[in-house]
Amino acid sequence: MRRSTHPRSWGRQFAFIPQLEKLNDRTVPSVTTAFENGVLTIEGDDTASTVSITAEGNGSFSVDLGDGSTPATFDGVEEIDVTLGTGDDSLTVDLGQLEKHDNLALNVDAGDGANTIEISADGIEKNAELQADITAGTGDDSITLDLGDVEKHTDVSLSVDSGDGANTIDVAADGIEKGSDVVLDLASGAGDDAVTIDLGDIEKQSDVELSLDAGDGANTIEVTTDEIAKGVDLTLDVQGGVDADNLTVDLGEVAKNSGIDATIDLGDGDNVANVSADEVAKNADLNLQLETGAGLDDVTIDLGEIAKGVSLGVDVSTGDGDDSVTITADEIAQRINADISVDTGVGDDTINVDDLANLGGDINLSDPDTPLPPIGGLTGDNGDEAGGQAAEHGGHGHGHGNGHGKH
Repeated sequence: MRRSTHPRSWGRQFAFIPQLEKLNDRTVPSVTTAFENGVLTIEGDDTASTVSITAEGNGSFSVDLGDGSTPATFDGVEEIDVTLGTGDDSLTVDLGQLEKHDNLALNVDAGDGANTIEISADGIEKNAELQADITAGTGDDSITLDLGDVEKHTDVSLSVDSGDGANTIDVAADGIEKGSDVVLDLASGAGDDAVTIDLGDIEKQSDVELSLDAGDGANTIEVTTDEIAKGVDLTLDVQGGVDADNLTVDLGEVAKNSGIDATIDLGDGDNVANVSADEVAKNADLNLQLETGAGLDDVTIDLGEIAKGVSLGVDVSTGDGDDSVTITADEIAQRINADISVDTGVGDDTINVDDLANLGGDINLSDPDTPLPPIGGLTGDNGDEAGGQAAEHGGHGHGHGNGHGKH
């Protein structure tokens, strides 16, 4: 029998070749979304997240999770809750034009890390309501809130707590229109912080409350308004901690029948405070209480043009240290109701109130080191009446009658 000379092939036809089965992508996303009953919830883990939320109009918002996936859109959103966890997170929220009678709540907890949070609106229309609560943990955070044009009779409440760290907080509005209520409650924690607040024009009969707790650290604080219109009520409360703070408050033009109540306490440290107004118009009410604590402090208050019927109260206390206090005015009308008090504490201090010579009311200067002698229309801490428009005094001397004493 002859054997076949052809090679056998059946073994090859049925040979088993092992292969790996391809599985579906089971990667757990670092950021997830959920939506129920008008509440849009966004949650991140402890990795660095990048999230963008954009208004699409009529209560719709799209969410880009920054992972390459297609942004999702949610309709009928009334509240947005964002929690991002530990990590250097980036969150951008574009509210677009918040429409008439809309009501939106925004809550953000960015957690620890060097976080960047940017929230902006083109405008907030008549009778709309916006409530935002922004929290970041320990880390050097940057938080920006731009409200655009806040229209008539809106209700805006913003709360920001950036936690400890060298933080930057910027709050801005193109303007606040008639009859609006705006509340800003800011805290920047311990660290060398920079806080800037620019509210533009505050129009008639609006009510604005601004409070800032800057905490310990060498903080830089700027508060600016272009104009405070008739009938506006503005309340300003600024607290600093231990270290050298630098404060600038520019009130612009203060219109008639408006009311401003400012309380400032910068704490101990070599502080610099500058408070100014271009004009304080007829029958306006301006009250300023400013305290700087122990340290080498420099305080300048420029009241611009003061019209008749103004009620003016200024109370300055600089604490111990070699301090300088200057209060000036470009022009002072008649029938001003004024109460000016300056207490510089222990140290070689300088007080200059030369420009207030024609101001009606009381000007009280106090230095615990040396009771002031009689020097003209001013009252020293010994209770005597005196003549002169300014006094320079300190731990080793006193002001002279011309108001430019050396010591």
